[in-house]
Amino acid sequence: MNSLKSIFQVLGAFTLVLFFSGCQAIYFHKPMPPEGETIRELPEFFEGTFKEDGTSPASYYNLGTTFMDVEFLNKTHCLVYTYSENVADSITAQISRNEDVISAEIKGTTLIITKADTVQMVKNLTLIKPNIVRSPRELIFEIDLERGVYIDREQKDKQPTETKILLKADDDAYYFNMLNDTVWTTTVLKDATLYLGVTFSAVNTKDYKKNEAYYNGITDIEKIGSRYYARPTQSEFMTLMTEPKLTSKVLYSKVKKTTDSTNEAEEEDDNEGLEPFTIPTEEEVFKSVLIYIGLIFLGLLAIVALIIYLVRRNKSKS
Repeated sequence: MNSLKSIFQVLGAFTLVLFFSGCQAIYFHKPMPPEGETIRELPEFFEGTFKEDGTSPASYYNLGTTFMDVEFLNKTHCLVYTYSENVADSITAQISRNEDVISAEIKGTTLIITKADTVQMVKNLTLIKPNIVRSPRELIFEIDLERGVYIDREQKDKQPTETKILLKADDDAYYFNMLNDTVWTTTVLKDATLYLGVTFSAVNTKDYKKNEAYYNGITDIEKIGSRYYARPTQSEFMTLMTEPKLTSKVLYSKVKKTTDSTNEAEEEDDNEGLEPFTIPTEEEVFKSVLIYIGLIFLGLLAIVALIIYLVRRNKSKS
């Protein structure tokens, strides 16, 4: 992935996070969990907008707050978009730290990165608040359960690629299984009320040798070349997915439903031209009270004068 895309691009596929955590995916010889029920419809909680909580190893790579926007076309087909937000000065400062970058600056709605031999640009940025920049919203992948495919749209200059996918469920979790050659990788989605939990099965390559006996005490894990393979039973797989050294987890907090088409920028436009509401000071309140008392007093005087006039007029007639 080139440096231009690394400025704002979020996870096109969930497994990209493994690269940043120093982990390698565990490949299974069949979809997991072995006794899980095959599901033909997307889980309802997966629809909406989610904000990555910032603890992922990919957070530094994204240089901002990551948002994942999931739109359901129907119960079996969804589109997944991504965008990010960050302080403009922070973005340019972090990019400028790269050795091959001469300068980075934001002019209007464009981020300009100057290198020794090239000038790269990220266009169509949105200033949603003073000094807060939002990257363009981009479609990165689709999930089509009716056809049983994951469609990768991250590479804009290439044709979308399709990968076979199978969704299974067990208890309160959903398992997206993706076919890689003849083996499967599994990503777990779990609705945690306020959060969407995303868990990957993975081996921490840095301490695999040291903990190999421990890992194999959970389930047999075989290393062939640079890949790790397992054939867990139902109970072994469930234990594996709770073991911190064999999993990598990312949390996304729920923000809003995608049906709410009005975003922050549009809301600010709707309020344009309206007088801002301000809380009055004690002095202003005191002056207002005096004015009201004065008006009431003048009103009472007018009533008394009218009564006196009517009384005198009645006497003169009599």
